[in-house]
Amino acid sequence: MSCPDRTLVEMQLCPHPWQPPAVPSTSGWAEGQPRRRRALGLQEDIASVLQQRKVIMKSKQRLSIYSLLLAAVGIGLMITSTELCLNGSDPLTVELLSIAVSVSTFLLLILILAYHVRDIQLFTIDEGIREWRVALSGQRKLQLTLELLVCSLHPFPLAFQGSSAKDDTQLPVSVIVLSNLMFLRVYLVPRALFMSSSVLNPSYQTIGSLNKINLRFHFVLKVLMDRCPGKTLLLFVLFVWCTASWAVSLCERHSHNNSTNNIINSMWLIPITFLTIGYGDTVPVTMCGKFICLITGLTGVSCTALFITVIAKKLEFDKDEKHVHHFMLDIQLTKEVQKVAADLIGVSWLLYKHRKSRNMRKIRKCHRDVLATVCRFRKIKLKRRKLQEQVSTMMDISKVTDINVSSASRSGSVEPASPHGFV
Repeated sequence: MSCPDRTLVEMQLCPHPWQPPAVPSTSGWAEGQPRRRRALGLQEDIASVLQQRKVIMKSKQRLSIYSLLLAAVGIGLMITSTELCLNGSDPLTVELLSIAVSVSTFLLLILILAYHVRDIQLFTIDEGIREWRVALSGQRKLQLTLELLVCSLHPFPLAFQGSSAKDDTQLPVSVIVLSNLMFLRVYLVPRALFMSSSVLNPSYQTIGSLNKINLRFHFVLKVLMDRCPGKTLLLFVLFVWCTASWAVSLCERHSHNNSTNNIINSMWLIPITFLTIGYGDTVPVTMCGKFICLITGLTGVSCTALFITVIAKKLEFDKDEKHVHHFMLDIQLTKEVQKVAADLIGVSWLLYKHRKSRNMRKIRKCHRDVLATVCRFRKIKLKRRKLQEQVSTMMDISKVTDINVSSASRSGSVEPASPHGFV
């Protein structure tokens, strides 16, 4: 197609026919639009999943804390009702308290079920599973069954009816056993500590998964033992003493043993058993009391070993203290070497002097002094050599550590984390 506006010269210079300018096509932009939409939709899906996971984690944290508080309330009500029943109080009050224990147990079971439902939801989100029944493995079913069984153990209200008309110092065996078994609910303490700790932060979880560390309760326990070992062990020991003292007194009240059937004597029996002293003036009679004392003794041996480890760790020098201590020892040994060298020169001069006078008694004495001074000099030099070896070993370890850190920072290669590293 020719253009009438073109001149003859232009046609001779450019004989090709005139074509209109090309209009940019919008097909590429139209094809890129769905990709952008898909990318935006994927980002929105990831954000919604992360938000949903955050909500579920907060719900699990609240459920774990509420479960622990409700379990503690149930144990407190059980102890109150048992003591009132033993002291011959109003049967109606005892019955109402026992009903309150049953109600708190029922609510605790509901909270346990809700916690596991949230746990299954979190597992399906982390693993990308749509069907929640896939998450119900045999291990999870067994764990749920055991938790429901443990939390359902409590003295039933009907068990106190027969004890009101009898001797006020006796309780049915079923009430004693179920009351002691209620203390198994303390397994909720590690769960509440773990869910309330900072280990569940995304940054903590990411760093842990990159280093292939399983962030569970044992990691939280190690953190507590590293930050405040004394307080942690003290709280655990006091809890064991108080719990075991009341449990032993409850078991021994069923018998006619006057040495352990009250809480005061039991609070004396448990510490001496815990510390493996065992004077023998107070001993349990029933099988229940003997079993509790056996568990207390084993726990005491473990806690004693932990106490010794903590004390030994606290008494150790840190890196800076070791450097200061070794530096001062080196100065002290240097002064001793100089002193012994001066003594050796003095004794050698006396030996030379007495040899000229040919006084054999003094020569022998000076000779013994020279030998003793040489032995002292060798011992001090050996101590100084050992000290220098320790200092050089510490310096080598620090250099190796610095080299490893610098090489790791230069390489910058980190193994990829598993996509399901979250708890």
